[in-house]
Amino acid sequence: MLGYIVPSLQFTGILMSLVTIADIPVSFVTVGLAFSQHDVLAGIWVVVAGTLWWYLLCRTAAFLAAKIRSRVPRSTT
Repeated sequence: MLGYIVPSLQFTGILMSLVTIADIPVSFVTVGLAFSQHDVLAGIWVVVAGTLWWYLLCRTAAFLAAKIRSRVPRSTT
């Protein structure tokens, strides 16, 4: 909607659509809050919970990478 008011900010609406798709578990709550007229709360939720979600994903990926590295047999030369 921001793109209708300030056309030069239209890209933020497109960007927010991509963020909503990328943050699927967090987005369910965000969309529910947005459709129940709690827009500010939805914005705060997507920033805080989205950041925590990506932090969790990164920590999990780092843990799995370390686990895989420790299993790879090292050759002695």
